[in-house]
Amino acid sequence: MPRPPVGADSASPAQPERAPHVHRRLERTRARLVAAAEELLGEAPVARLTVTAVTDRAGLRSRKTFYSHFPDGVCGLLRALIAARREEMREVIRPAPGEPAEDYLRRSAMGVLDTWRGRAPVWRATLHLDQLGPQGAALEREWSAVLRSWAEVMSARVREAHTERGTPAPANLEARVGAWLTGAGFVLSRLLSSPEHTPAEEAATAAALVDTLVAACGLEHTTAAPAG
Repeated sequence: MPRPPVGADSASPAQPERAPHVHRRLERTRARLVAAAEELLGEAPVARLTVTAVTDRAGLRSRKTFYSHFPDGVCGLLRALIAARREEMREVIRPAPGEPAEDYLRRSAMGVLDTWRGRAPVWRATLHLDQLGPQGAALEREWSAVLRSWAEVMSARVREAHTERGTPAPANLEARVGAWLTGAGFVLSRLLSSPEHTPAEEAATAAALVDTLVAACGLEHTTAAPAG
């Protein structure tokens, strides 16, 4: 049976209709498992995430309960966790009506970075899905497709701005934005993993990353040459 992609609704597979109180209990159990996984990702690399560790952290007695919600094991749980958190990221990428292109790009880029920092364990895990074997590699491909879709949204507004200005957009614009989304994650992961990092370093790094994206998109402010 094909698995739902990361970017799709991650609801549990269709089940026979249950009484409302049973459905609520199942949803609470599922939420406990997702929350437990996020906690554990904050303590150890994704490669060390196990069904037993998640079940124990969620306060459940049986691994059968885990598999009743996530038949694909850890990768199925990660798929649900990423899908549950991705909406926060997608929201900051969405352009506002009439928003100037560079304002949008700076606002959305900073929003991506802030959201990444707020959910660092989850987004850090997306950088290392290949460590989870064939299922992890498949999940990594799904995640790459999500990143491409976000890059397309951001790039579309940039292309509109270049059209309005009468300037050419970079030919590989979507690839540049996609590379920035991935690269920014690695930069933040390394920074936040250092126990000596400071809020000032976080702010300076975020500002530099935003400037890098604006420059890569060819939207730097230009200053007119002085007359005479």
